[in-house]
Amino acid sequence: MEMLTDNPCKRVTVPKGEKKEKDIYTLEEVAQLFQLLETAPLKYRTFFTLAIYSGFRRGEMLGLEWKDIDWEHNVISVRRTSNYTASKGIYTDTTKTKKSQRSLKFPQSVMDMLREYKDEQDAEREKLGTKWQDYDRLFVKWDGRPMNNNTPYFWLKEFCEENGLRFYLAGGTCIGAARHQGFIPWDDDIDVFMLREDYEKLCELWPLKADLSRFSCVRSDDKINIHHSATEIKDNHTTFINRHSVDLDIHHGIMIDVIPLDGVAPHRFTEMTQIIYAMVYCLFVFQRLPEHKGKLTYYASKIALGLIRSPKLRYKIWKFCEKRLSRFSLEDCSMVASFGEGVTIMRQHFPKEWFRDMDTVLPFEGYEMPVAKDYDQYLRISYGDYMELPPEEERVFRHDISFMDLDHSYLQYKGIKYCVNKK
Repeated sequence: MEMLTDNPCKRVTVPKGEKKEKDIYTLEEVAQLFQLLETAPLKYRTFFTLAIYSGFRRGEMLGLEWKDIDWEHNVISVRRTSNYTASKGIYTDTTKTKKSQRSLKFPQSVMDMLREYKDEQDAEREKLGTKWQDYDRLFVKWDGRPMNNNTPYFWLKEFCEENGLRFYLAGGTCIGAARHQGFIPWDDDIDVFMLREDYEKLCELWPLKADLSRFSCVRSDDKINIHHSATEIKDNHTTFINRHSVDLDIHHGIMIDVIPLDGVAPHRFTEMTQIIYAMVYCLFVFQRLPEHKGKLTYYASKIALGLIRSPKLRYKIWKFCEKRLSRFSLEDCSMVASFGEGVTIMRQHFPKEWFRDMDTVLPFEGYEMPVAKDYDQYLRISYGDYMELPPEEERVFRHDISFMDLDHSYLQYKGIKYCVNKK
């Protein structure tokens, strides 16, 4: 064996890697951000103000505890981080390096904001009593647990898994998972599909097994009409008021739209009657004149709603039509469809096998979420080339939002932001 007497690598000049210049805010951008934060909920105003003044990493921010604050000397110390992975969930870890454990002094204005935020959190703790879980963290979920992207969506996933119910990402939520691995940045709701059998079970099981103090299952019936064909899972501790609902005394929390999938009638004639039932159902459950559907549809709807004004009679009509359109057993049908929207959507049929199991998943905000077995084909049938971003002018919220507060219950805004003219 021959031995090298010299290391040839010593004569190699290693090229220096180019350091990517960090993209930081200008003073003008910071001033603009502070101005926008003035109307933000106190928790998020405090979070971003502290982040701007400190330069703390997100994990360091979420790992801060109240005992890390020296109120006398206006000093905050970083001692840990709060992180998340799909396998571990939320967990506490050490800082990135030993040098990352540091203390910073803050201006009195920041400390005053922190004091105000602590008073708000203490009041929430007292209100919740034993339901509050004391982690001593600054930035927490509604019940005191370390903060993460805690939306009703992820709670619904756990509820469905525990009760053997199947659901699948639908519409823009499914596009978000496929294209963005989470929410579409300009999307403002969550849509899921459920086969009719599971859909009805969800509504039956909810009052028996769900956390009713946290979430509500809202479905139009003879007592209340939310003017929507889907069932909505609502967050009781939030506010999301649509402009067309500002006069309605209904649940105004943020929601998940749970959309039923029904078997498509196996014969052409019965399929036509099924669509007619679905159109009448939509008219009397939404009880709003359809826009962008043509003059004939608009005036026919106006006449029908004008002739039948009784809420009880409208309910009987839509309930009868719902039963008729959903009467076909999946055992006798090869295709399913959503019959709670416009005719174009009603005519989009999908093989029922796509929704038989929950084995196909996509990443969504750090979670694995179920989608249709052939989600690519489902999205292409519904949206065409869904991977192509729409023009910038179309990247807007679809709901006409009158008011939103993700940290406080809609109930405190009755007479202020909705039902203003009702005594």
